[in-house]
Amino acid sequence: MNISSTGSTTTIGTACTNYAGGLVSITVPSNGYVFVQAQLWMLISHTAGTDDSGFVGIGSTPTDCGSPYNLWPFFIPAADVTNPAQRVPAFAQRAFVVAAGTSTFYLNAYMQVGQDAADRLWFANMVVMFYPS
Repeated sequence: MNISSTGSTTTIGTACTNYAGGLVSITVPSNGYVFVQAQLWMLISHTAGTDDSGFVGIGSTPTDCGSPYNLWPFFIPAADVTNPAQRVPAFAQRAFVVAAGTSTFYLNAYMQVGQDAADRLWFANMVVMFYPS
């Protein structure tokens, strides 16, 4: 088992974006599975009249956002009032098959609609656990 946390901020892009500091590594003695979980806060700059939506995921690379089966969606409807720093919580988890050695996993996100430079990943912690096969 290993844990990590970060308080840095990273602008969320329209393509899969790695959260600077949003990573956790584990060294395992044999083949098996790892289960990775992350919880985080985002600051989303919302303007009334425009939807804001996106996804958070855990990947095996800084550009892997996962699949619909393991993405955490977030959505702020256009009807909500303007808020330049709306706090949005998220939780992501994903299982991976691993071989003996060291593996690193990344907390990633992307904006699908409403992206601007003030949409940021804010605080996060991650945990990875190993299960031998």
